[in-house]
Amino acid sequence: MPGRLVLAVIGLMLISPAQAQSCPPASSLAYTVIDHTARDGRYFTQGLVFVDTVLAESTGLYGRSQIILHQPGGREHLNLPKRLFGEGLALHNQRLWQLSWKAGQLRVYTLQPLALEKTLRYSGQGWGLAHDGQRFIRSDGSATLHFHHSADFQPMGQLNVREGERPIARLNELEWANGHLLANIWFSERIARIDPDSGCVDAWLDLGGLWPQAIRPDHADVLNGMAWHAGRKELWVTGKNWPRIYRLDVPALKSVAEHGERIKTK
Repeated sequence: MPGRLVLAVIGLMLISPAQAQSCPPASSLAYTVIDHTARDGRYFTQGLVFVDTVLAESTGLYGRSQIILHQPGGREHLNLPKRLFGEGLALHNQRLWQLSWKAGQLRVYTLQPLALEKTLRYSGQGWGLAHDGQRFIRSDGSATLHFHHSADFQPMGQLNVREGERPIARLNELEWANGHLLANIWFSERIARIDPDSGCVDAWLDLGGLWPQAIRPDHADVLNGMAWHAGRKELWVTGKNWPRIYRLDVPALKSVAEHGERIKTK
């Protein structure tokens, strides 16, 4: 979402009867920094996802939003219309699916060549986007996740996210990592791991020591942007206007998470 540009007051979401029980305590995820590499710090990162070994990125800001493929030989990109603010990004059916912040427009791109194939509509704001192999999962800056059909992005249901009995709002960039659902929390240095069946935050990945605020330049914005590299079993993370991207070894994400119940179509 828009980082420091907008200060929003986000209300607490009501917990449905099916989610009335308190969640068990959340654990902490250990990690090791494998490496970090330089990147273009001009990018206001909104979403990251790997297409095999190619890193795809969605960037934001009106008049500057793009979709980018970072390839070994260079970058391939498309600009969004100036009226659109690019947001979350997911891969499904060899297409890239990109949200817009307030316009309610979902943009679907082919990869070879990188080109806009179609646009779809949805209600509400678009912040983060992931695909779990069955459906899309969208965040809107609140404590609620929204589920959408893979084919046409029609709504399927929603899920309130909480730790214990406390709703976890400001859900931002999402990533489906080896069966684990991860969420950046806007203005936070922590990443939540969310059980996609219950909505419980079952673990936190605290990245406060990754690039301490005290040594960041003023232009660097919040931590945001995650991509799971399936071949290497690594989590790549960055932030808005960060001049570097980090490769993390997170042992707890290397085992495939299995989930049972899925949100039923309404």
